[in-house]
Amino acid sequence: MERFKPVHILQTPPGKTAQASLDFRMSQIGDLIDRLEKITGRKITRGGMEKAVSLANRRQQAFRRFLELHKLSSCAISGEEALIVTGASFHDDIARWAENVERLCLEREERFRAQPDDSAPQLRLLLAGAPLIHPNFKLLRLIEAGGRDGSRR
Repeated sequence: MERFKPVHILQTPPGKTAQASLDFRMSQIGDLIDRLEKITGRKITRGGMEKAVSLANRRQQAFRRFLELHKLSSCAISGEEALIVTGASFHDDIARWAENVERLCLEREERFRAQPDDSAPQLRLLLAGAPLIHPNFKLLRLIEAGGRDGSRR
């Protein structure tokens, strides 16, 4: 694989608590840091790592908030929207994605509070298998639109 992309093998020690295992783990992490700095041309610093962890935590909090909205009985978030937002999280800039998801959640939370509570249980369907990839959401749209006119099909 090294012919196509840089590869670094991170070996793990057989134990977790022995001092020799901890020393080995730290030397492996040091080697990884050296390799990443060489490949990227950027210095890895404590401040940079703290900033990256903070950003990752913000992304995770935004996604958890989004998932909680998706669980609401009135379906504040559609299945198609969930797929789009989740898919975008893999490709978009992390800060921009988190900001937009936070904005979407705020908008939907306000809309949900303004609507009367729909206490009727919502049917949930789990689609398993290969993921639906944009723009191939036709099946999802058909399922979500089914019965909206009050009829049961």
